[in-house]
Amino acid sequence: MQVIGGTIKVNNVNDFIMPNLKCVAGAPAPQSESAPINNIRIHSTKKKEGDKAPPKPIKVTLSDCLSCTGCLTSSEELFKAQDVEEFRRGLECDSKIKVVTLSPQAIVSLAAKTGLSPEQVAVGTSNFLKSIGVDYVIDSSIAREITKAQIYEDFKKPNRIGPLVTGVCPGVVSFAEKNEPKTLMPQLSVTRSPMLITGALVKDNLSKELGIKPSEIYHACVMPCFDKKLEAFRPDAKFTDGTQLVDCVVATVEFVTVMPEDLTPYLEPSDQELTWFNTLEHEIVQGTSGATTSGSYAEYVVAQMEHDNPQINCEQKKIYAEYVVAQMERDYPQINCEQKKMYEGIEFYLSDEISGFEKRIAVMNGYRNFQRAINQIKGGKSKYDFIELMACPGGCANGAGQIKAENPMEQKRLLEKVTSLYNALPENNEFKGAYEKALDKWRSANPEYSNFVYATYEAARVNELIEAANAW
Repeated sequence: MQVIGGTIKVNNVNDFIMPNLKCVAGAPAPQSESAPINNIRIHSTKKKEGDKAPPKPIKVTLSDCLSCTGCLTSSEELFKAQDVEEFRRGLECDSKIKVVTLSPQAIVSLAAKTGLSPEQVAVGTSNFLKSIGVDYVIDSSIAREITKAQIYEDFKKPNRIGPLVTGVCPGVVSFAEKNEPKTLMPQLSVTRSPMLITGALVKDNLSKELGIKPSEIYHACVMPCFDKKLEAFRPDAKFTDGTQLVDCVVATVEFVTVMPEDLTPYLEPSDQELTWFNTLEHEIVQGTSGATTSGSYAEYVVAQMEHDNPQINCEQKKIYAEYVVAQMERDYPQINCEQKKMYEGIEFYLSDEISGFEKRIAVMNGYRNFQRAINQIKGGKSKYDFIELMACPGGCANGAGQIKAENPMEQKRLLEKVTSLYNALPENNEFKGAYEKALDKWRSANPEYSNFVYATYEAARVNELIEAANAW
């Protein structure tokens, strides 16, 4: 929406991410049996209509459904109900090794619900999962370190036109591919998210350490976001033989239904040697130095630039947007609603007067920032060189798949608690040592490991989307 003079202009009203329950890819019709033409018979060979076998119901997997690009949405309502059962079935499957990856955002959400510390939740969850047959429980923060380092390498590449936008949020990537393939998609960093890099660590590196095939490992992830389910089934998120990097994704709110109500019997830390795949069992949940809850990619870029250019000056300020609380006005018409400021992100300004060095880096969360960033990029007026862009307001700690409270006031307090727990997570030097050893082993085992670090983006087929929208 734009305000021109006294006129309000509404644009971009074609909603390409709206729900679509109709499958636009029809089932193939069975081929009819043709009568033989070389024999003369008295009676027809055609079968009566009543003799035809009834059609069998078609079973479509989530992977099949998502790969057709027919639907317009990543709405969790279309598939979230089945995933807990898929998760349970996966833990009971015949795979030689079973691995579950936990995101730190999911851990702090569970901690806020249970009243335990994130470290206790990490140990308790790991021990419980191992008691029901899981072999390894991994912190996705191991892969996050790889993602951050590679994003910084992407940022340093010369001759980039426009800002580099993080591609770790599946909501941002899906929006770019479906809605803005010519503006936002070319600006996305091709570095994969920690979830998929964890998948590569498990299926490529761990399989080599154990001497088994990648297909013999079942790998599930617990994430704060329903759109991570879509990311796991992207066409490029698999080996050439079709083996998925991630076999199943459950959101935190789904995973909590698998967990016992009381974790206290499982709180004994591990006495085994610390490795990259058992840090959670050692009460280590790796934090970041930043103040955001999505991985601190922008803050990592700033820190590395300050390290590489010690003479530069860095100014930091919060990004605010004016808004009116329309939802509260509607729900509570008796209240007086004042115009307020809403915190939406952070801006960093790095400069050096002597050399003329100047960079602007931003953390921006929420859909309104999609539009703001896109409009600036379209007009060639984006003042930023790097944008950490996340779909959920407030970042990943506020992901749609996180555990929610029953009413808005309780939800606000819960989110504040989750954010506080996440930001309080310390950076652990032992964790860094385990990460460096893991990366060294991966490099040695597979000199082409970096192929697993990069994603491939593809613009959605717009004509098919328009046809589906008309049918819907």
